[in-house]
Amino acid sequence: MFGIGAHMPIRKDYWYSTGDSRELRYQLPGTARNLRDVAIDAAEDYHSHHDGWESVWPLEFVIYAAEDGDPIARFEVERETVPTFHAWEMPLPLAAPTSAPAAPGEPTFGPESDTHEDRGYPPTRCEHRRLGANGCLDCGQPPMPRG
Repeated sequence: MFGIGAHMPIRKDYWYSTGDSRELRYQLPGTARNLRDVAIDAAEDYHSHHDGWESVWPLEFVIYAAEDGDPIARFEVERETVPTFHAWEMPLPLAAPTSAPAAPGEPTFGPESDTHEDRGYPPTRCEHRRLGANGCLDCGQPPMPRG
């Protein structure tokens, strides 16, 4: 037999309020199997449609059978955070300098000159710790020739 039974959802409108605003009641049309499901539906509705994302969770939800009726259930509902990730493409770091000796007047890179200041650069906020063949990888300042 179909249509009637203990496991069939019942179509019923409920109202709810939250610990944030007890005097304000929201209507929750829907189908629920039990009052716990009503509380979860209420939390989803509040989060999505009534600025609930700004609330500090967990929240208390009070369920009402009628808009002006007495409470029929009270639940504390926690919100789970689902992380999302976003990626932006970045330029690849410049290739490491070769070990070939520099020509006279060309900048020298290597363990003996780790920072721009070691090579006579004016002081800047950048520490120039990551150097490539074309200059500082952090701020883009070009290499200065060794004198």
